[in-house]
Amino acid sequence: MAYQPIENYGMIGDMHTVALVGTDGSIDWLCVPDFDSPSVFAAILDDRKGGRFKIAPVGDEVTCRQFYWPETNVLITRFLGPHGAAELADFMPAGRAVSGDRHCLQLIRRVTAVRGILKFRMECRPAFNYARDAHTATLTVGGATLTSPSLMLGLATEQPLETIDGAVVSQFALSEGEAAVFVLRHLSPELGCGISISVNEAEELFRRTIEFWQRWIAQSRYAGRWREIVHRSALALSLRLPRAVCRKALAAGVTGITATPGSGIQHSPSMPSCVSVSPTRPNNSCALWPLSAKNHMRASRCRSCMESMGGST
Repeated sequence: MAYQPIENYGMIGDMHTVALVGTDGSIDWLCVPDFDSPSVFAAILDDRKGGRFKIAPVGDEVTCRQFYWPETNVLITRFLGPHGAAELADFMPAGRAVSGDRHCLQLIRRVTAVRGILKFRMECRPAFNYARDAHTATLTVGGATLTSPSLMLGLATEQPLETIDGAVVSQFALSEGEAAVFVLRHLSPELGCGISISVNEAEELFRRTIEFWQRWIAQSRYAGRWREIVHRSALALSLRLPRAVCRKALAAGVTGITATPGSGIQHSPSMPSCVSVSPTRPNNSCALWPLSAKNHMRASRCRSCMESMGGST
């Protein structure tokens, strides 16, 4: 499988960790439970053994488009094929009103057929601790568990599952209006895979997550000509504010990417590779340099990291 350009990735998160989602429906980067935890999926660094969580239509004649739900960090990937169209919504519930007082990773992936009939394949193939730890995949009632010596994940769904060489796989078809939901959770050993949520419950979490991010960005006082760009940059930056209380942003959502694709997983968290904050002005101003043109994240300047939305240009 070929490596994707970095601009083909969107970023989702819950202010504790982030995931990079490719336009092909593959999550190729995720650390659990926190930003600085070892990786679970790292195909962006090593396509062969890095691990991924992919949901996509079966077949090659599919066109993919990706965008954020307006004023949020909810990512939508559209699949357009000769036999139909579908949307994949990826998000992590954020904020106490959505995820509760005690943080626990909950990554929700909901795929919906918009037109026609489409066949899908889901593959969840983790590679724990930068692909250094072995793991077992076990089918349970309502999903599967993925267990390594130091971490346990649960994949909950109502779709039929099977295990293939340490991966959890599902093949299913959706007709217009039908949806399938997959929920990846960080678990303690006694919890099993966790309870699968219904399509209606996923819709409610989707709505509440949208409301959380739209309330967050509504605090903006910026009214200049670059409003959309500044807001998108601020939302991207917000994902990397640990636990939403730290006044310093992480340099990046992913470790350093190797110069040669496929040369192996290298853990170098000091290498900024997604969105970096660089102090460049004596008056405490800073430059936001978002690198993903696909998501309208162009370079823009603002007054300070935490008050970047407070003036006009």
